[in-house]
Amino acid sequence: MSILLTKHFQDRFESRDVGKQVSLSELVALLESISVQGIESNPNIHRVPDTSEEIYVIRHHGLRIFLTKKDNDLVLLSITNG
Repeated sequence: MSILLTKHFQDRFESRDVGKQVSLSELVALLESISVQGIESNPNIHRVPDTSEEIYVIRHHGLRIFLTKKDNDLVLLSITNG
C-alpha cells in the first residue's frame, strides 16, 4: 500500500482514548497489514451500512479510519476522532 499525506498530518494523531497519541508509523503498520481480499472477513473492520459505496471503518485507540476499495487497492478516505 502506498500512503500519501498532506503537510497537515504531522507525525502523530491525538485520539480520544485517554489522550493517547497514535504515531503515524503505528497507523501505517495497521493499514499495511490489511489485505483487500480479506477485508470482508476481518473482524476488526466493519462495512458502513446504508451507503451506496463500499465504505469500511476500523476503530483504533479512539480513532475511526475510513477505507474503500478501488480495483485491487484500498483507499484511505479519512481518519477522525471518535
